[in-house]
Amino acid sequence: MGTRFRGLTTRRKGRSSPGEGEGGGFPVGGGGLPREVAGLSSGGGGLQGGGKSLLGKKTTLFEAYFLRREELYRALLARCILLAGLMMTASGVVGSTDEKKAAYLALAIGGGMCAAGLVGTLLHKLPTVASRRDVFVAAGMSWLAIIGFSVLFYRLTGAFDNFDDALFESVAGFSTTSFSVFPDPSQLSSTVLFWRAGTQWLGGAGALSLSLLLIPLLYSKAEDDASTDEVFFANFWRRTSEFFSFFWLYVLLTLAVAVAYWAADMGAFDALTYSFTTVSTGGFANHGNSLAHFNSQSIEWVAIVAMFLAGINGALLFKALRGSVGSLWQSVEFRVYLGVVAVAAAACLIWSDVADFGTRLREVLFAVTSAVSTTGFRVVDWGVWNTGLQMLLLLLIATGAMVGSTSGGFQILRATEAAHYLSREILNYARPSAKAATRRHDFLGEGPLSRMQAFQMIYLATAAVGAFGLACFGNDVVTSLSGSISSLATMGPALGDLGPLSQASTLSRPERGLLAVLMLTGRLFIYPVLIIFGTLFIKARWLRKR
Repeated sequence: MGTRFRGLTTRRKGRSSPGEGEGGGFPVGGGGLPREVAGLSSGGGGLQGGGKSLLGKKTTLFEAYFLRREELYRALLARCILLAGLMMTASGVVGSTDEKKAAYLALAIGGGMCAAGLVGTLLHKLPTVASRRDVFVAAGMSWLAIIGFSVLFYRLTGAFDNFDDALFESVAGFSTTSFSVFPDPSQLSSTVLFWRAGTQWLGGAGALSLSLLLIPLLYSKAEDDASTDEVFFANFWRRTSEFFSFFWLYVLLTLAVAVAYWAADMGAFDALTYSFTTVSTGGFANHGNSLAHFNSQSIEWVAIVAMFLAGINGALLFKALRGSVGSLWQSVEFRVYLGVVAVAAAACLIWSDVADFGTRLREVLFAVTSAVSTTGFRVVDWGVWNTGLQMLLLLLIATGAMVGSTSGGFQILRATEAAHYLSREILNYARPSAKAATRRHDFLGEGPLSRMQAFQMIYLATAAVGAFGLACFGNDVVTSLSGSISSLATMGPALGDLGPLSQASTLSRPERGLLAVLMLTGRLFIYPVLIIFGTLFIKARWLRKR
């Protein structure tokens, strides 16, 4: 069997040992080492020829790699538990004047999580190098862990009688999806409402961090996975530091939206919780009829502006707030994002009967920004609008907002690049002698284009599988297709039986389970889920071979 290394081809007989070639289940890097191990010998904090582990023992490169990977898992998990613990403790403090049982449980569970997370944070430092696969697996495992704590909290407080309902609400929260099994959330205690909104805020923060880590994967000029991994080795620590800057921007934007809601005559508690679910593009509401409950024009205009800002790339917004406002207009993606919102709003206005232009403009802008940012708030039932307008909103949901924001969906940069690629191919067919390539493609190169095409195929395949699964449960075609697309885009409301006024409590348990998988897959941007399952599949194959 031939095994190809970087710059080296060998022949070997028999079965490969773990860590060598194909049989070991590791991607092979320079010098015959796994890429992750090769990174340890060449990246920051190198361990060439072995080194000292945290336990003070002499380690080989392979042992050092596994130690670094375990350290990454524990460090990231500890920090996620600490953040979730702080949010749960805050829920207990806020709800201490309301239902005592829920508040005390939140303080007890949150305090325990804070203690465990703080100890883990002090004991386990984030490594200076990390591979793409390990970062994604660690992120997925951390997401599942804090979802587990949320399920425990919901069950102990009695908010849910069933485990599957608590699981669905937790997944919807951390995936920032506006699907809820609560017909009327206003009946819940302040503690549960605050935690419920907090899960979406934490999910939005996690989405920002994952989007930062996905940038080198999708847009690096590296032509193969090996060099893309090296980008992760070189840039992981720098991107982790960048995330903290964006995290503080996320906090400041949340506070600004909360103050704006409060100034628009919303109560202090509602202003804070709605700011959580607006900035995170989550869409959870404290009332059964969402923001329509307040019947306030000023509140709706605050939500429109906040949802639009939440759909902007975090790095661009950060630069604009630091004084470089011109960087927004220099971004092609931002101009497309602004154009999409303007054109969609204009189409909705033209395509509908206008009795009161001011009211209709506000309702249309609210529906469009809620759809394109995949937030899911509503003030009107757009499920009864013209069929063409419903399809337009569904396309906005599927597309989503800008890369690097908390919104879900395919996202505008990928859609723009797909359109550029399509136009290039059409020109090539029309004029075979001319090589049609736009400046954008020349800048990105073929590597990012091929990765975006792969993402597009995976995204479409996932949506198709979800739609087929919903159809197998007896749903009609419109409900199945729109429900799968909306859940994968982390929006929630869709068309048909899953329209804007529908509740997840009307769905069967298998249907909710399928939607939960789609929501979590979409929030993790698909890649971490594929890497986790792919790693498990490879290890299972290796164990069977042994």
